[in-house]
Amino acid sequence: MSALKQSDLVADLQRLGVPEGGLLMVHSSLSSLGTVEGGAETVMEALLQALGNEGTLVVPTFTDEVVARYNGFVFDVSNTPSYVGAITEAARVRPDALRSHHPWHSVSAIGPMADDLTHNKIDSPWRPGSPMSQIVDRNGMVLLLGVPYLRLTLAHWCEFHLKVPYRPEITIQATIRRADGLLETVIDHECPPNPGTTDRDYNRLGQAMEQEGVVKVGAVGNAVSRLFYGKDCRDCAEGLYREDKQAFLVQGAEYTALTEGNTINTSKETLCVYDPKLVHDSEL
Repeated sequence: MSALKQSDLVADLQRLGVPEGGLLMVHSSLSSLGTVEGGAETVMEALLQALGNEGTLVVPTFTDEVVARYNGFVFDVSNTPSYVGAITEAARVRPDALRSHHPWHSVSAIGPMADDLTHNKIDSPWRPGSPMSQIVDRNGMVLLLGVPYLRLTLAHWCEFHLKVPYRPEITIQATIRRADGLLETVIDHECPPNPGTTDRDYNRLGQAMEQEGVVKVGAVGNAVSRLFYGKDCRDCAEGLYREDKQAFLVQGAEYTALTEGNTINTSKETLCVYDPKLVHDSEL
């Protein structure tokens, strides 16, 4: 497989159904795509081109939670790197990107909706009005680009929305350095799982969505890519939870297997690809 150009990625994204002018949150792995000319910046530019000038791109720019819990940690909105992949970092450092002020679970956004998504003063990444809630409320879509549903942050939001007992809301106090350089003490409401809670298996939710026919699955480069509306994810999660209060937890020894392509474990993360030989482990 030859190196992918921006035009190749745009064509694949459009074929998958990325909506021009839409709102799109992307979870991604650079290495799943195969070799890309220009790397993460090219992928990010392809996403923006597919969305067009009226579209808005959102990526998670989460902080390492172990680091974030250290006493003395300061979340620097402009400079603290994203810990969730090269594509998210490429988006974060763009001059036109805006970042929310949530110390653990910030997002960065580019496009007409970016200011509303990131500067809404909601003191939680999960509560109504937060970026995650807006993805659902504004008919936004989610793209899993070469990663399994285990990476689906919207599943965390669904757990919060459903008030699962193993994710109680907690209040944290943190120091942030704002984009203007000033330090500010903020209160943030998070919902980490209780210690000892069984690991989460969001692949089960994903497979249920695929069985309901609300997920478009296809290739972007070598990446198995999945595109769906946030509201469909919410609705499916509500249905699963009504039937089984353990719906989002691992049941048995393995995560739910995904039926499309190959799910593989590299030295750094789990990927969904069509040809494992094209994965570049050093480019995660």
